[in-house]
Amino acid sequence: MTTRMRTTNIYSTAPVALAMLFAAGLGLASRASAAPIDDAARQTRLAAQLLQDAASARRAVVDGSVAAADRDIAEALDARAGMAALAKNAGSSAIVPLYAQLDDTTVISQALERRRSAHATGSGAERPVTVRGNLANLTYVAIDLDKARSRLEAARLALRDHNRQAAEDSLGAIGSDLIVYDDATRVPLLTALQDLELAHRALLADRYGAARLDLRQASEALKTYDASGNGPEARSVAAQIDRSNDLNANDAPTASQKIDAWWESVERWFARSA
Repeated sequence: MTTRMRTTNIYSTAPVALAMLFAAGLGLASRASAAPIDDAARQTRLAAQLLQDAASARRAVVDGSVAAADRDIAEALDARAGMAALAKNAGSSAIVPLYAQLDDTTVISQALERRRSAHATGSGAERPVTVRGNLANLTYVAIDLDKARSRLEAARLALRDHNRQAAEDSLGAIGSDLIVYDDATRVPLLTALQDLELAHRALLADRYGAARLDLRQASEALKTYDASGNGPEARSVAAQIDRSNDLNANDAPTASQKIDAWWESVERWFARSA
């Protein structure tokens, strides 16, 4: 790819940091060896890579650099294949939720902002909100891997047929294909997912006070959730978190496993309610 991603702080620079959002080598860890949070992070970052590669390919088409565009499309297809392998390993569908708080770049947020602007039609337009805002709206974000592959393959075929406009259109549609909608009832789940992920990071950095605070906030969020029949389960997880919130260095290994399990449960409810 001609231009690589620059790592930035998504919360300080992006206007949109949303719900359902690594290439840290494209190696695929098995479900048994990777934490659920880590798997979601890989999916989100691979999606960011796919979106950036598609955008780079489109720019190359516009500039008349067909060879560069073809390379970028190949890289986007590789990222998509990595996502598909992770989804298959997890037993999930080709509709993959993305978690912007797990994305270390602004790629997904920028794509969503462009999509929001493109769909804005006045007062009834989509209004994505920040994860940290805890507002009574949230945007579910997901990518359809089958549609993404179809768009990329159509662009590649169009290039081989010397139809640059068709290639540009196919590549440009990939960001617009993101699945986005608002659902206020899932705000507590979104908040809990973020706080559990922050606790996960804090434990890895031996910041036990921060981890305790993040877990307390996750628990409070789950206590307010009562939708899709998962309210009692959410309150049960909240109670488990409350009982495990006196963290210290000796508790860290066990606590990390518990956080992974809680995050996986909350993520499952989040996806189920989509």
